[in-house]
Amino acid sequence: MFTSKGELAEAMGLSHAQLSKYLGFAKLPAEVVMACRDIAALPLTTGYLLGSLCAKGFQDQVMRLLPRIESGDIAGRQLEELAVDPRQLERWLPRPMASGADETPPRGKSELRNFVSSSGRPLFKVNISQRQASVSFAGPSRWLLENEQFLERLRAMVEAESPEGD
Repeated sequence: MFTSKGELAEAMGLSHAQLSKYLGFAKLPAEVVMACRDIAALPLTTGYLLGSLCAKGFQDQVMRLLPRIESGDIAGRQLEELAVDPRQLERWLPRPMASGADETPPRGKSELRNFVSSSGRPLFKVNISQRQASVSFAGPSRWLLENEQFLERLRAMVEAESPEGD
């Protein structure tokens, strides 16, 4: 096929740097990919940098940072700094809330909740912002959205809980 990455990059019309970023992005662990709200929305460099951090043993920290990365709280330049010096990760990680703290997100911020099975497998996420709420199903659970019986049960539950006159 291709004898080198350079040959592959040339055949694809990419620079060597672009190809390296695509390959790095492709090395993201499945758990990180499944935890992303929209993996296709991540910029190429972001995926590459996250892959690099995971490869250095920081997958747990990457998972905890994903909501802030996806919301734009942590930008590309900051990720580049983290990739160079991963010791800085701790300052970006969410702090545990003190007992009795208000769990309502600050005004204008979205709240992302992850739901997992009893064995810890990701099932679905709920993202609530000021304007809308969305539910996304992780990995293998996505098939539920193609199951008419499930969708009908979901519609009935939502309808039963919705205020009248909507």
